[in-house]
Amino acid sequence: MRIVCLSLVISIIYANGVEAQETETPNKKLIINLAQYRSQHISGNFDSYKEIIDLDPLWKIDESKKEMLTTILFNVIFAHEVHGASPKQILKKWANHDLPFLDILSEKNIEIIIKNKHLIDLLTNNILKPYPPFQIDSKTWIFDEMEKYGIEDGMRIGEIGAGTGIFSLLLGMAYDSLQIYMNEIDYFALEYAADKIENCKSRNPGNKYHAVLGKKKTTNLETVKLDKIIIRNSFHHFSKKDEMLTSIKQSMTPESDLYIYDPVLGEGIKFGCDEVLKKRTLKNIILKNGFEIIDEFYHEEWGWLLFKCRIKD
Repeated sequence: MRIVCLSLVISIIYANGVEAQETETPNKKLIINLAQYRSQHISGNFDSYKEIIDLDPLWKIDESKKEMLTTILFNVIFAHEVHGASPKQILKKWANHDLPFLDILSEKNIEIIIKNKHLIDLLTNNILKPYPPFQIDSKTWIFDEMEKYGIEDGMRIGEIGAGTGIFSLLLGMAYDSLQIYMNEIDYFALEYAADKIENCKSRNPGNKYHAVLGKKKTTNLETVKLDKIIIRNSFHHFSKKDEMLTSIKQSMTPESDLYIYDPVLGEGIKFGCDEVLKKRTLKNIILKNGFEIIDEFYHEEWGWLLFKCRIKD
């Protein structure tokens, strides 16, 4: 069993073209540490790893349904860990919902989801290839995205609406000596993210994480000056967008960067969330709250838009 797991780790590292003697850029460090993280959740749990294959249709659903899938998987874990719900009880809760993948959520598969929650985070975020042996996808957008933030070792980074903490975890794998502030309005999500990071053996030990419980109108980070503030797939969910931007502004200096990376409505693109904004609407909200847009990038395949913003002089 151990020999099989070790060979998987070796194949992951070299299949992605990463050699130990090469200079470690942030992305190379990220791939190496991701390989270790993936191994951490497979070794000693190999039977569960093989069972994940039964969930194969979930990772191959249409991109427009990915956010819905992530939300449902999160609620499955929430129901089990917070309320002690059994797979049977969880399945009964979803039985009356019209979901495109409900037939996959059997009691057995819900058990698999619960046992492999951290590994599944990587699959739902397109970080692992969606087929056995679930190798790291070095061509996934996350590696290009990381470079666009211009992060350097030693910076203070705030992730607003951190969700399950997967992106903050990746930051800690790619960079050193960061102060990472994970902000989230959902207490369970914050606890879940903090626990995941605490038990991650492959993150760089020089990074320090701070879990910060926010509210609808405030990040609760106003007293902390941040170099980079990142909002990924969360801004359209904010019920008090103007107030949140006012709160965020208090954590910024003239040199600080705010990044908003969000899906936007466009021709031929559908999302499983009715809160997604049009590009024009999102841009107007940013500008009217005292920011200027320094740069933007549109991911045509996914229909996602990345705005880089600063406080307007």
